[in-house]
Amino acid sequence: MTVNRRQSGLVLSIILIASMLGGCQGGGLSHGAPDSWVTDPLASWSMWELAGRLDLSVDECSASSATLTSPTNTVILFPGPGARVFINGQAVDIGDSIAAVGDTLFVPIGIDQQIRPLLRQSEPEAPAQQPDEQPIPKLARVSGRVMIDPGHGGKDPGAIGITGLYEKNIALDTALLLTDMLKQRGVDVRMTRGDDTFIPLDDRAAMANSFDAELFVSVHADSSPSPWVKGFTVFVARQASKSSLAIAGGIKQHLAPVVGKDRGIQKAGFRVLMRTKMPAVLVEVGFLTNRAGSRKLADQAYRRRLAAAISDGIVDYLQTN
Repeated sequence: MTVNRRQSGLVLSIILIASMLGGCQGGGLSHGAPDSWVTDPLASWSMWELAGRLDLSVDECSASSATLTSPTNTVILFPGPGARVFINGQAVDIGDSIAAVGDTLFVPIGIDQQIRPLLRQSEPEAPAQQPDEQPIPKLARVSGRVMIDPGHGGKDPGAIGITGLYEKNIALDTALLLTDMLKQRGVDVRMTRGDDTFIPLDDRAAMANSFDAELFVSVHADSSPSPWVKGFTVFVARQASKSSLAIAGGIKQHLAPVVGKDRGIQKAGFRVLMRTKMPAVLVEVGFLTNRAGSRKLADQAYRRRLAAAISDGIVDYLQTN
C-alpha cells in the first residue's frame, strides 16, 4: 500500500500522542476496540474533538470513562465494543464502539450526529427589563467600611487564560461591579485600584489599614497546569481569625450556587491577608485555564452574578457583626 507523506505524518502523530497519554504498550488498544478506525487518525476523534463539536467541555477523561458537560447537559461515555453512553442520565445505544488508547477515549468520526439531537437546548435568556417596566426592589441598607482589592494590575497581568483573558482585567471588572453594588447598599467602599495600575502587595494592605476598614476582600481568577481543574476558592490567612472565617463562609455560601464547583475555604500565606489588620479574604472566582470557566468569566453578565454573590456575603457579615 502506498502511503503519502501527509498520511505518514498523521499516523506517526497519533502513535506519539497515544504513547504520551498512557505509556501504552502493544498499540495501547483495550476493551477489544476495532483498530480499523482507532488507528486511523482520519477516521477517529478524541474526546476533546468530540466535545468541541458538541459545544461541551471535557470534565474528566481516562481509560475507563469520559465526562463531557455544559450548563444544561452531561454526557458520560464508557469504552468497549458494546459502548455505553449516558446523556443526562439516560442510556443511549449509539451503535458504535468507543476505544481507549492510553488514558484517552476515541470515537468514530460522525458520532456527534447521533448525540447532538439528544442534547438539551440551552435555556433562552430572559429579556432584559427596561427601567420603567418594573422597579428594582430597594435593598436593606447596611453600614460599614470595606476595602475591595482587584488582584494584579498594570505590568502584572496575573494569570493568562487559554483564550487570552488577563486575570487583572477580570478581577478589576468584577471588583468594580462589586463596589457599585455595595455602595448602593450604603457601604463605605474603597478600592486599592480602580484602573489598570500596578499596586505593590504591601501597599494594598497599608491602604486598607489606613482606611481603618472593617473588612478586606481581594478578588482574583485562578489558574492551574491542568485544564480540568475548575471552581472557586476562598482563601484566609494561615492564622485566620474567627471573623475572617465567618466572612469566608458567607461568601462561599453565596458563590456556590453561581459557580457550581466549590473548592472550599483554604489557608495561605498571601501578603495581603497576612498584613491587613482587619478580617480579610481572597476570592478566586474561577479558573481561566479551564475552557468552560474561562468562557463564563469572559461574560460580564456572569461576572455581575459573581459580584452579586460576593456582595451578599459581605452584607450578611456586616449585618451580623
